[in-house]
Amino acid sequence: MRRIIFSSAGLGLLVMLIALINACTHDGGSASGSFLLEPRNVTLGPDDTSVILRAVGGTLPIVWRVTDPTRGQVTGQGDTATYTSGGTNAGQLGVSTGELGVNTVEAIDSRFFVATATIIKTDDEDIPLSVSPDTVTLSSDGEKVVFAAIGSSGPFRWGVGDDTRGKISIRNSDEAIYTRLMAGNNAVTVIDKRGFAAVASITQPDLPALAISPSSATTTTNGTLVFTAAGGTEAYTWSIATGTGIVSPATGSSTVYTSIDGDTDVVALSDGLTTVFATVGKP
Repeated sequence: MRRIIFSSAGLGLLVMLIALINACTHDGGSASGSFLLEPRNVTLGPDDTSVILRAVGGTLPIVWRVTDPTRGQVTGQGDTATYTSGGTNAGQLGVSTGELGVNTVEAIDSRFFVATATIIKTDDEDIPLSVSPDTVTLSSDGEKVVFAAIGSSGPFRWGVGDDTRGKISIRNSDEAIYTRLMAGNNAVTVIDKRGFAAVASITQPDLPALAISPSSATTTTNGTLVFTAAGGTEAYTWSIATGTGIVSPATGSSTVYTSIDGDTDVVALSDGLTTVFATVGKP
């Protein structure tokens, strides 16, 4: 099989043509254009082997696939997947893995809407440095995301804007894992060997306040009540702060309180950071 080689100029024209076709035919596959992949266009240089893709606006479950498995493969779960250049069956088909050219990643959600991303593999070493994903939202403390350096050439150096709000652990030169520590927007920076930098923006909204419902109630001896948790970190634990009542289970988003005797019990709900209380009276 003849190996097709694209020049840098030819690849540029091909990328523009494919992006135009995708915009006209799919725009994420939905009428509103709300289902899409980020990033939508990626160029992998000679030292780049993979890129992380994120589906935005789709409805789980999402199925990932590539249109040309001889050029690359996509693996992932949920709304995040990794494209790796070089097909699993490329050797069987007589095609060299990592062959230069164009591939398309498709994500199909439960509504059968389709979102696409165009992947270009080139031997051009002058591709500008970028980071994927370049924007992300982390809603709770402890949530993680993997960032990948795309283009340019390594070794790469990684940094975080505010290390009190999040931390970076290096997976390898091309990838780093960011973990949210607390609310407040942040940024991750990757720098190539020439000193050029790319920045990813991280939105980290405040956690909703921990709440227990109902906040007060009455019951009789041996009566039962259901208490429900909301907000906070969602690492919920239940206990009796004062009194003789029982709560079961001790963890989870809800619990059943059983009255024993006495006048008043206080049910406690904790998420590891905050504790709130509900009062149970026994007339």
